[in-house]
Amino acid sequence: MKIVFHGQLLNHTNKTGIAWAAHHFILELAKYPENECIIQIFSLFHKKENLKNLKVYEDAGCRIDECRWFPYALYKILWLILPIPYQMFFHSKPDITQFFDFTAPPGIKGAAVTFIHDMAYRAYPKTVSFKTRNWLRASMKRTCQHADHIITISEFSKKEIVKYLKVPDKQITVVPCAVDHTVYHPGYSKTQIQNTKEKYGIDIDREYFLYLGTIEPRKNLEQLICAYAKLVQIYEKQKEKVPLLVLAGGRGWNCRQIYEKAKALQLHHQVYFTGYIEQKDSPALMCGALAFVFPSVYEGFGMPPLEAMACGTSVIVSNTSSLPEVIKNAGILVNPTSKKEIYEAMKKVLEDTAFRRELEIRARKRAQTFTWQKSADKLMKVYKTLLAKQSESWLEL
Repeated sequence: MKIVFHGQLLNHTNKTGIAWAAHHFILELAKYPENECIIQIFSLFHKKENLKNLKVYEDAGCRIDECRWFPYALYKILWLILPIPYQMFFHSKPDITQFFDFTAPPGIKGAAVTFIHDMAYRAYPKTVSFKTRNWLRASMKRTCQHADHIITISEFSKKEIVKYLKVPDKQITVVPCAVDHTVYHPGYSKTQIQNTKEKYGIDIDREYFLYLGTIEPRKNLEQLICAYAKLVQIYEKQKEKVPLLVLAGGRGWNCRQIYEKAKALQLHHQVYFTGYIEQKDSPALMCGALAFVFPSVYEGFGMPPLEAMACGTSVIVSNTSSLPEVIKNAGILVNPTSKKEIYEAMKKVLEDTAFRRELEIRARKRAQTFTWQKSADKLMKVYKTLLAKQSESWLEL
């Protein structure tokens, strides 16, 4: 089976959730002996050092098919106006063309499959940048028309897509994200954890609560900071040292108010903003955390909490969107609008060691049910079904 992957997301050094999911799916699908995998990318105006990010896929057996003469940013706008075929920019003639970023332009060779990860731009429009929101509003109807099949990452997201885009249920398949258990596991030493903390300027002698993800409004970090401020207040009254709050991740859209909130509450000595964390460092940070706190108001899946669970770390997550589906009873679920619930969950994990240990066991067990191989198998079934339907259509002709 010849599979083409739209690889624009892969060409970024600082990958975030969607790009990491694409990365793992491609590497897993490249392991199937029957697959010929090709990554297509618009490389005009891309820095040479960024193109080195594609070497990992070449090493896995993928071929790179570049369009060096036309910019992707321009094509993204043009295909909304004119039916310019995507395949005119590339040489490959695939059985399947897979997109990962809510996209399915016109003129795709083979069956067109796209990932739609969530409906945040419709459900919580104020948490999505104006530019992204407008582009998705303009493109999603056409994407659904061009795609032969849609993949999403949770049952929650499937219901949201049906609700907002009116796509037939049978045209959507849930293929969950997963965890790389060779990277995310509890086996990181105290020295590795301390070295990682030191690298990002975190006090090596202090315990800490950890959030890891983009610093942006949708992640509800202002509410987390306020809940943490209450914990600081209580512990300072008792003259006890409170664990730090480490907010790890790159700056996202409209993030200034999050930094200002920590400053306004005079928490600059207790709240650490690390900036973007290299993927190789995130497991050690997760292993060392007292708990992983993820109070996001809306998620299509929620990979960071699952990765923390694979590291054997207790998690506190929102009781909304996809998170209850992913976490189930392996973590503490809180109302993301309630500072009180977030504070009480953090206090419980901090003070009740036996409870925390029980959560860590449950977290590890739950995380082990998610593997990229299982998810790739589900995706392969979708591809085979699409090809079988195409063969039937050709026979009828």
